Amino acid sequence: AIQVCQAPFLAELAMEVSLARAEGLPPKAYVSVRVGEHRKQAAFKENEVFRFPATGSPAKSFVVDVFQKLGAAQVNLANLVSGALEEDILVPTLDGSKIRLGIGLKVLDPTALPVEAPKPSRSEASQKAKSYLTENGVQLILQEMVQALLKEQPKDALSFMAAFIAQKQTIPAEKPSAVAAEEVALKASAPPAEADDEPEYPPGFPTDSAPEQMPDLSEHCSLMADVLNGDPSIYTLLKDRKTKGGVTFSQVIKPGVDVKGHRMVRTAGLVAGDAESYQVFEPLMGQALKLRFGEKLMTDSQPCDMDFSKVSPEPLDPTGEHVLSVKVHISRNLSNFRFPTACSEDERKSVEQTILKTLQELSGEIGGDYYPLVDSDTCAALGWPEGMSIEDEAALSKNGMLFEEPDSSVALSSGLARQWPDARGVFANKSNSFWVWLNEEDHLKLFAGQADSDLYGAFRRLVSAEKAINMSLQQQGMSFAWSDKLGFLASSPHNIGTGLCVTVTMRLPRLSALPDFRSMCARLKLQVKSVDGKSWAVSNTERLGTSEVDQMLTVIQSCKELLAAEKMAQGEAASPTPAPAPAPAPAPAPAP
Repeated sequence: AIQVCQAPFLAELAMEVSLARAEGLPPKAYVSVRVGEHRKQAAFKENEVFRFPATGSPAKSFVVDVFQKLGAAQVNLANLVSGALEEDILVPTLDGSKIRLGIGLKVLDPTALPVEAPKPSRSEASQKAKSYLTENGVQLILQEMVQALLKEQPKDALSFMAAFIAQKQTIPAEKPSAVAAEEVALKASAPPAEADDEPEYPPGFPTDSAPEQMPDLSEHCSLMADVLNGDPSIYTLLKDRKTKGGVTFSQVIKPGVDVKGHRMVRTAGLVAGDAESYQVFEPLMGQALKLRFGEKLMTDSQPCDMDFSKVSPEPLDPTGEHVLSVKVHISRNLSNFRFPTACSEDERKSVEQTILKTLQELSGEIGGDYYPLVDSDTCAALGWPEGMSIEDEAALSKNGMLFEEPDSSVALSSGLARQWPDARGVFANKSNSFWVWLNEEDHLKLFAGQADSDLYGAFRRLVSAEKAINMSLQQQGMSFAWSDKLGFLASSPHNIGTGLCVTVTMRLPRLSALPDFRSMCARLKLQVKSVDGKSWAVSNTERLGTSEVDQMLTVIQSCKELLAAEKMAQGEAASPTPAPAPAPAPAPAPAP
């Protein structure tokens, strides 16, 4: 499905084409869009946007091509003789067949080549973009337009926007003030950069040190913004602090400053760069956690109980009629290293090697193999000079066990995409019932799941793996990042405490049709998400203040109540409405 945005008065200026969704698309597919002589292409990703410049005349059509990556091969240059190479190579494809290619290579004298102008760095491109937006007041006009649009809320939003910009074209734009210009420069985004020109963090709020004056957060929607807007003195108190590992206050709040958020989707607006972040920046962290979890859950000690024998082995849905699958996962970080939001490239590699050593010691149902992400070059010693094969990548993706490169504004500003995809990968057992993510949002994310209602079995497998990994780390003189008050520490404050997420996917056709279905789930301490319009994934809302076993038992009991309510609703729908009793026959008339 293709969405095209081209306002009538902009027909000769620009066009935006977005890929809304795709069905029947094979793995490793690329989509190409050509408007006139301009072509843009990329690996398919939902909501990918291609922007095209003016073509000189209104575009009457555009061309969409879909390509599939067939295979890849590495050519050994050791056979290069006298500056030339000619050989046939075999390229393995997704279906296991081979493509034979004749390759010719010749080394040229670099002094004889035409000199190409160097590509601008991302920072240079960013500065150029900021200057352009500042000089032309573009961002201010767009902000005014959006504010007017939300205030008026016209039925025809595009016509309203077209008229608004047309009016601005007839009125000389006021030169923005110095303060407004600085704000525009802060919020302007840079065009994409080459992979090897990637900066540590995207443009926006600085990460090395916080400005003297607190940024304007009056229109921001996040826990961080709520705290600092309520008490700006916290910013003054913390702006110059940093942890022993070098995590700065500006790194902690950058996601919430760069991204305004939305009142309907309230993010944390801050991240932890290491375990010490929760102590050094406690005046902010503590208040944000109280807003997230509530005052009553902020106890003096976080309980920890992973005794799976306290969980009933009885399946949630023995009939298999409603529950489709179960999954549990936990997040963990190593206390000796900065978290993925702030770690250096060398630290990330050390974390990968440290955890990989512990994972290779696992055996039985939790033993498996490690698959570095495609193009990661940190596991050459394991026989993966360029990461896992495209076949393994496709298999992991199909089974929902692969994590993708972060592309959201919050994730990018959190620093999670730096040096992607190096030192990141997936460890998985043969049956796909246990897998581990390395260096995604946290150092470790352990999963256990299966396509039935045996939540006990999944939890037992997860606990066994966590215990084995923890013991191996302790033998290496390491441990998980832990706080007696906050429990296991994570990059996102949302995931502290147990770090446990219990998810049950089920079909509830009658119950989910009721208007109070979501509020019913909330009362049962469950959050609910539609999977495909026919099934629902429910998971625990608790993380802090209760133990792992407590949270497991809550989900089990709540799911049983949902299943009972669904069966009752089905019974009521199936029961026919009783027919009204026949009227009594009239009494015979009295004899004369």
